[in-house]
Amino acid sequence: MNFIKLLGYTLLIGGFIGMALVVSPRGGVIKAMCFQQLVDMPQQEQLNRGDVLAALERVARMAWNKAQTPMVMPLVMLVGGLLLGFEARRKRSCEVPPEGANISAI
Repeated sequence: MNFIKLLGYTLLIGGFIGMALVVSPRGGVIKAMCFQQLVDMPQQEQLNRGDVLAALERVARMAWNKAQTPMVMPLVMLVGGLLLGFEARRKRSCEVPPEGANISAI
């Protein structure tokens, strides 16, 4: 296995694992966001509108910041897939047809 093919598969698999860890419901990002909001909420029976809106704003801000990070992983996967495609195309163009093969069909 050559280096380009190995790099392509590594980027493809690594990007998938990285994306799965970030967006998985069992992942630490969602649990951390929820736990932080539980800790920050005032411990009283009734909450006023300002406290609820502030909590929603914090959740939205945290989600926005975390949502931008997973965009790196699909790009890593894209680069891995492109490397594999280019390598397959290069390998196909370098192959010598066998004796007596119909070259016009290639």
